[in-house]
Amino acid sequence: RRLMARGIVVVGVWLAVTLLNLAILPGRYATRVELEKTALSPMVLIVRATGNLEAKDSNTVKAQFEGPVVSKQFHEGQRVTKGQLLVVLSREKIRLDHQNKLNDLKNAKSDLSRARKDVKIQRELFRQEAVAYSTVEDAERTLVRAQQSLRSTEEAFRLAEAQWAGANILSPLSGTVVKDWIGDDKTIAGGKEIVTVADVSEYTLKANVDELDIKQVHEGQPAKIQIQIFEQTVLAGVVKEIGSQPEGAGLPEVPVILSLTDTQGLALRPKLTAEAKILTGTTEPVLSVPLTAVANSDGDPRVWVLGTFGRIHSARVVLGRM
Repeated sequence: RRLMARGIVVVGVWLAVTLLNLAILPGRYATRVELEKTALSPMVLIVRATGNLEAKDSNTVKAQFEGPVVSKQFHEGQRVTKGQLLVVLSREKIRLDHQNKLNDLKNAKSDLSRARKDVKIQRELFRQEAVAYSTVEDAERTLVRAQQSLRSTEEAFRLAEAQWAGANILSPLSGTVVKDWIGDDKTIAGGKEIVTVADVSEYTLKANVDELDIKQVHEGQPAKIQIQIFEQTVLAGVVKEIGSQPEGAGLPEVPVILSLTDTQGLALRPKLTAEAKILTGTTEPVLSVPLTAVANSDGDPRVWVLGTFGRIHSARVVLGRM
């Protein structure tokens, strides 16, 4: 009886110490794992696509000629209206050429007027048998050349006028200045971009979908869109257009246009990088876990399962769709 009593006491003490250790064991000595209860439920199927934002409308104005900046009246982010004056360039470098084109036009008109009068005179002299008919033909050829010269000088003057008017850079549409190309430059080179104005009331995402996935994508499918610089915010979108053929020299990808249905007030800009998750359907009810929960280093996929008394053990699984 004494031995039995001593045994009971020892077992009791051991059990008490074990329970006490489990209760007071500092958390820092225990391995912590994330737990998630799984249940049979449909899994959403998605197709991922990356691309860039595009505004509803965008227009970049370029300099018609080289010249100093007389005044700059815009900044990035500014709201502007169509026809609003944004930049004034000096006309000094094109003034002489413009004047020469104007003089050429006046001379061409004068030459044409004289050629017409000369044709009338030569025809009248020929009628009076005062000159040969070849003289009339020469006058008519001169008239044709004068008409051709006038058309050429008119076109040259039209281009010179457009260049002259290009000294005043006007906003091509009502919208927002999204890019200031000249910054603090004092002189602008001919053909250089000056300003980009865009209608940012609506945005679309032009993304590229792998050709192997494109058969799953259809117009009208919903999508979740994340802008790289606003990665914590998920925007709603919908597939608007699907390209007719792959693009790119590498792996073939098909362009897909998605409309953003709600920007949630974010300060979006054209060309921002974004990723779209296009919702293409759902599976039958299945058990799903994060990919990081699957151990598959030896080719034998397993997951850790929480068992009795809070202990975990590995269980072999068969992987389904991803």
